[in-house]
Parts: sequence; C-alpha cells; structure tokens
Amino acid sequence: MLARYATRQDLPTVYKMAWDGYKELKEIIPETVDPDLLYEWVNKAYTQAPQVLLEKNGEIIGFWGLCTVKAAWSYETMLADYMFYILPEHRSYKATKTLKEAVCNVADKHKLTLRLSYLFKGKVPLHARIFGMMGFKIRGFIGFYKG
Repeated sequence: MLARYATRQDLPTVYKMAWDGYKELKEIIPETVDPDLLYEWVNKAYTQAPQVLLEKNGEIIGFWGLCTVKAAWSYETMLADYMFYILPEHRSYKATKTLKEAVCNVADKHKLTLRLSYLFKGKVPLHARIFGMMGFKIRGFIGFYKG
C-alpha cells in the first residue's frame, strides 16, 4: 500500500469515491448532496491542497480529500478535510494509518494545523480512540439539529 498525491487525471476517481462516501453517510448528514456541487468542490479543493490517494497494486482504494480553511476567529489558514474514504473491502487500521501519515506530512511540510471533521456510521468512542491512538487530539463532536 502506498500513498500519493492525486493528479488532475485522478479527479474523476476522487469524485466517485467522495460521492460513494457521502452516499454511505446519507443517514447521518442532514444535507442533500448535490452531485454537481460536489464535483465543483473536488476540483476547487484540488487547487488548494493535495488530494491524498491510497493505492494497492496500482488500484486507487481510498483517498483523503484536503482543502484549506480559516476559522471565523483567526487569520491562520488550516488544512482541513472534506472526505476520508477507503473502499469497504480495503478498510483496515493499516490503510487508515498509511493515509494519516501522508496527510500529516502535508501539514508538517506546510506548517499548518490539520483539522478533521470525521463523520461516520458506527461507534463514536471506538473511532475517537483509533484517531487518538494515531496522534489526533479529539476536541469535541459535531451535532445536527434539523427542525
């Protein structure tokens, strides 16, 4: 397994994986995902930060989509993610760790804070513990209310 940065030619695959990832999360996120808007976002994010791909035997099996953001209270630019996705049959701690190391290398290289917004189906404490074991400081949660 190896991680590499996406090229422009990889963006259709990145888009498809992002689309598949959001389809998996449809029970969790309250927003309807517009395919055209998602396609625009993937292309825009590509111009802001690397899209880190995970490959196995020459096949793209996952990615961590990055972009840049600023908090409402700071002038500092941060590296953030809009999607973390690994094909179901390839999900493992090793795959996650390989992507994590590549993404952290991007943050280190550019001296940026990396902020994750990790949404998933499943047990929050388990996923928080896994990312904590990988060196992330868990600082809260995201809550949704839709009236």
